[in-house]
Amino acid sequence: SLECPRVRGLRRFWRGMAKTQEQVERQGRAKMAQRKAYLRGKRQPAAAATDAELPPRQHWSRGDKWVVIDNRTSDFDCDLARWELRVEGLAGPPATRVLDKAAIEALCGGEQLFRCHIHCVTQCSVRVAHPFRGVSLARLVRALQPRPDWTWLLQHGQDGYLVPVPRAEVEAAEEAQGPFLAWGLRDEAAQRDLPLSFDQGVVRLVYPRLYGWKGCKWPCRLQFAVGDCSRCGFWEALGAHWRGRVDAEERFGDGDAQEGRQEAAASRSSSSSSSIGSRWRRAWARWALWAVGVLFRWELTRPLALRLQRGIARWHNRPAASEAARKDL
Repeated sequence: SLECPRVRGLRRFWRGMAKTQEQVERQGRAKMAQRKAYLRGKRQPAAAATDAELPPRQHWSRGDKWVVIDNRTSDFDCDLARWELRVEGLAGPPATRVLDKAAIEALCGGEQLFRCHIHCVTQCSVRVAHPFRGVSLARLVRALQPRPDWTWLLQHGQDGYLVPVPRAEVEAAEEAQGPFLAWGLRDEAAQRDLPLSFDQGVVRLVYPRLYGWKGCKWPCRLQFAVGDCSRCGFWEALGAHWRGRVDAEERFGDGDAQEGRQEAAASRSSSSSSSIGSRWRRAWARWALWAVGVLFRWELTRPLALRLQRGIARWHNRPAASEAARKDL
């Protein structure tokens, strides 16, 4: 039957308005059931064993996807067949050695398998289904014989990334939880070797007890250093923890996360009364700077605004007004 589109639209509108509350609730329940079924299909149940291995305040990544955070500013090539590692700070002679994959395997007595998961500082953990293929870093360090007074291992990546690791974490006594140098995975079900992709590092250092940023991807140089190198790394210079232990939640600052939160709460409670004066001073300074900005918009009071700005800058030990502003006088 021929019917005007406007009439059809009005009929649909009034038909929808005539729905009872029971029909609306029934439709809502049906949509919610569809949504839950969709999410249930997307969600992958985790095994109880891996849930027990999850550190505090961490969660598994969706679909076991790897968290890729790197410092790449330019494209480069990292081929395992042509990859070489330069090691500096050895007892020597020589004090510097350049090793490839075959030489590293010969020094460590062959390839090993390591089972662990990678925990990112962003509270996301990667469940690695296959064991890593590589060599123990502690065994490699003992075979290289570095200088006896070294305190830090500086790891340099091909992308310019730098991360320091203390000696105690490099020479971890627990072989199962100790660090290692990995260059692949082992699919035990299919009995075949899997390479690490470029985003996974091709060759990378893994510290099971530390957060993922401590393991350098695409390493090209290892340096055994002496002295305090706790703040020479890329993330350490920006405020990351110097060690980065997962079980202690050492993400930021110099101390434990729990201790830091307790100290911050104690300092806030103790300084709440004494900081009222400083709050008023900061509020007055903000208001004065706003007033200066308003006065700058008035050409007639520009000299007065410049004097006020210089006085506020002198009071806050800040640099004086710019040269361009001085010329206006």
